[in-house]
This record gives sequence, structure tokens and C-alpha cells, in this order.
Amino acid sequence: TDLLAGMAEWLILHKRMQEWERPIQSADAIYALLQTPHLPLGGASSEWSGTVKYDNLTRKLESIEGVPYIRERIELPLKGVGGATKELRIEQHKSLPLGGDGGGLDLSWGAVYAQYQLPASEVEANREGMTIRRDVEIKSAMREGDRVHVRYTITADRDYEYVCLRAPRPAAAEPAQQLSGYRFQSGIGYYQAMHDASTEYFMDRLPRGTYVIEEDWVVSRTGDYLLPPARLTCLYAPEFQSQTAGEKFKVK
Repeated sequence: TDLLAGMAEWLILHKRMQEWERPIQSADAIYALLQTPHLPLGGASSEWSGTVKYDNLTRKLESIEGVPYIRERIELPLKGVGGATKELRIEQHKSLPLGGDGGGLDLSWGAVYAQYQLPASEVEANREGMTIRRDVEIKSAMREGDRVHVRYTITADRDYEYVCLRAPRPAAAEPAQQLSGYRFQSGIGYYQAMHDASTEYFMDRLPRGTYVIEEDWVVSRTGDYLLPPARLTCLYAPEFQSQTAGEKFKVK
């Protein structure tokens, strides 16, 4: 029973970030998961309940009968910004079935997203499961017409599929490479889509490891500019993402 529950858990977690390419194999895998007594997927008694706590706020959550999925939006004041760290705690009370009388798999997971407005220059770097670092080679005195080299270093802690890197440019920068197309660099292939204010990199596969993507900008005008954060996201599981910090620079 424990072995079968472990195999089912691996299959579900594999599906979170990767594609099952053939329809027949996908149907077979889903059918096997729905038939197993070790998972809260196919039974009408499947349910989940818990409590969300944040500062002085306490809210009880409970799933609809037969649908073990909850999505909750909570409006919170921005307390603690620049001050004490606030803690969000989620307590699980019940998750059924637990594998029946013979034991089995008690599996549940979730993700928390915080959405807020902040000036681009004040955004800090963060990561969850993958890491993106942006290095901009800027001269001490950047001038109009200079060529700027930009390096994105990507580190993946596991195998991902369908990953997107959105790399914005400041208003003073034009891409040296103007055409979109499929590229191969640093051991990975990706489609590079050129836009007015950013470049997007779409990767079918991002195996575990470290990779480097490079591009060049040409500075077209003088002034003070903001460089928004670059963001790396797994499109299959958006809770796995990373972003760089925002930056400022001046062109003389």
C-alpha cells in the first residue's frame, strides 16, 4: 500500500510541472489515479478543511463536498512593510480519505500569492524553486549610442517544462537583435519573442542545472530610467517563479 501510494504521489507531482505528451498515456495515468483508493481524487467523500491565520485575522476554510479544492482571496493591510515580519499560517484540520483502513497517501498542497503595488526600483529579488539573476554590464558613464551586454543566469532545482522568462528593457534601450525566432544557447533551446518594451523567452524544457542567456541593448537616448524586474515563471505551476530586483540608471 505504501509503495502504491508513493508511486501515485510521484505521478501527481510529476504532472504539476511537466507534460504528459501522448493522450492515450495521459488517459491511462488519470484513470489509474481515479481508481486508486489511496488518493482523495475520485471519492465523493473527498474534502479538506483548515484555518488561515495572519496577524489578528483568523478564517476557517472548507471545501465543497466532492471537490477538494479551495481558492480564497483575503484583503490585508500592508502592515509590517519596513517593520516587523508578519507570518501567514495555514493549519490543515482534515483531509479525506487517508487511504482507507489500510493507510495510504495523505496528500495536499497549496500556494500563497501576495499582490501589491510598488515602484519598480524598490522591488527586491525573490525565488521559489528556481532562480534568475540579471547582470547588466554598465559603464560608469553611459552615453547615447553605447552597447550594453545583459546576462541572465538561470538555476533550476528540478526538471521543469514550459518556462517563460520575461525580460523588460528600460525606455532608453533598443534590442540589438530585432527578429524573433528559435535560439539555442547554453545547452537549452528557446523561442525568443521581441516586443517593444521587453523580450520573452519561452523554454519547452528546463532541466535541473544552471544556464545562461545573453542579449545586447543599444542605448538610444539620454535621461534617467528604470529597469523593471525580470521574471522567470513555470507556466504549468506558477507558484514556482523567481524575479530579479528593479534597478535605476542614468544616460548622459
